[in-house]
Amino acid sequence: MFRTHLGRPLDLSLTSNRLIIGVTAIAAVVGGALWLAGDAPDAWLAPAHTFIAWALVRELDPDRHMTALVAGIAAGIWVLLGFESMNVLALGGLLLAGRIVLNPVGLDLLNTDLAVMALAATIVSFTAAGWVAGAGIAVAIYVDARMSEKPRLAPVLASAGAAVGATAVATITNALPDNLAGVEPLIVLFIGLLVLVIVVRDPLPVLSTVDHTDRKRMSTERLHATRVLTVVLVFVAALLTGGEATGLIPVVMAFALVLVSEELKRTRMPTL
Repeated sequence: MFRTHLGRPLDLSLTSNRLIIGVTAIAAVVGGALWLAGDAPDAWLAPAHTFIAWALVRELDPDRHMTALVAGIAAGIWVLLGFESMNVLALGGLLLAGRIVLNPVGLDLLNTDLAVMALAATIVSFTAAGWVAGAGIAVAIYVDARMSEKPRLAPVLASAGAAVGATAVATITNALPDNLAGVEPLIVLFIGLLVLVIVVRDPLPVLSTVDHTDRKRMSTERLHATRVLTVVLVFVAALLTGGEATGLIPVVMAFALVLVSEELKRTRMPTL
């Protein structure tokens, strides 16, 4: 049986997990109907966007499950309405980068995990946003290794392999633009503000425990690093995708939702 220290089991005892399964199923039915009718050519991807956006926000805001549910629903609706959306493989790569750094399982990545992540970074890099996600996976592998404080050669090799593979695919497929013409200034400005806030604003202490044991909480430092890395990746993607940056709006709104959710919690905390 394939073993992994990266995958997370879907705990069906949690109401939010049962809800996202139901929401994803609804998105699949509606998306399939719209796709068959020819009303929205990308509608069949709605369930994937719904679930991946939910999973991404679960990494960005592990203590507040409903934040992820709202983000997943919003991402699915965005696709069903026919708006331009981020390449689904690139979105999945962003999720992988965040999960690697957060390490919600609480165990070091296996060599097989590292090999699969290097391969994933290569596969997703046939678009500009995909290359950003692939490069993000490479950075995430290295950051995870440094934060684990356990010197290993395998993560360094995997990180290098991911970076080389992602760049090779992006070069072969001409995924990267020759210039940054057509940048969406309002979107880039808003993401830049998110980057600033996330960098300078430390997250609240994480209460959720790692999947491996309920006696160890997730690292607040890793959560901060996860947020910083992923939002910077989205910022770079917005620069490289130019006019297609509107497809990043659901992800951008997810980050904003995470920050608003956390700030609301801060206001309810007793002051000393």
